[in-house]
Amino acid sequence: MKENNTYHDHTEGNNLPESLRVNPFAVPKDYFENLGSGLCSKIRLLNAAPSEKESFSTPENYFNDLQSRIMTAVKLDQLKTDTEENGFTVPSNYFDQLQQQITANITADRWKDQLKDEGFAVPEDYFNTLEDSIFAGIATDRLKAEVKEDGYTVPSNYFDQLSADIQAKAFEKEQPKIVPIGGLKRRNWMRYAAAASVTLILGLGAYFGIQQEETATTDLHSELANVSDAEIINYLAATNSGDNMVYFTQYIYEPEESAGVGSQIDNEDIEEYLKYSL
Repeated sequence: MKENNTYHDHTEGNNLPESLRVNPFAVPKDYFENLGSGLCSKIRLLNAAPSEKESFSTPENYFNDLQSRIMTAVKLDQLKTDTEENGFTVPSNYFDQLQQQITANITADRWKDQLKDEGFAVPEDYFNTLEDSIFAGIATDRLKAEVKEDGYTVPSNYFDQLSADIQAKAFEKEQPKIVPIGGLKRRNWMRYAAAASVTLILGLGAYFGIQQEETATTDLHSELANVSDAEIINYLAATNSGDNMVYFTQYIYEPEESAGVGSQIDNEDIEEYLKYSL
């Protein structure tokens, strides 16, 4: 083997071996230009650091949840690598309507603070009939799935003629009722006959009533004519008091030269008195 001897005699003047001609130390680029700013930064960090060393402590249940958190982080990394995009998209006109949505949400929050009661109420027997309503809805959905058509059809050109039909019915004139002439004459004749009969009955009743009154008055006059004055005075004296007799004597008494006793008393007064007393 050949020995690599790094020792060299310096007998050859100023010649150095090749290994000693390269400087083994190197300075980074712009080292001395940035040396002052770097020293100042380190001094500031040392001044800002607390004098006492901070003690590090492990959070509670750190190691119990460590495995699940590590697996979650691994799955997130895998999901990020699998999906090129983040999966989130902004709806159209989102930023144009953002201000209005924010204002509406603020107004809704204010209303919630002012209104303590939310204003919603459950109908009566809601939960008691909830099961039946759910089953009825399920049956309706199944029936809709089985029966595709509802079975109702609209006649052809129905909607095209609908407006015209409505206007025709709205402005349709009522037909006048046809009354036969013979029936009209018969009804009028019956009315006239009934009115005439009622008038005749009333006239006959009034006539006979007047005749009876006149007959009664005539009979009373004839009977009073046959009664003498003495009998009338005796009857009045027997049926009336003394005051009435004084009243009658004022009319009955007359002097001897007068025409007759009681000639100043009217027959009508005597009739009225007799009617009243009898």
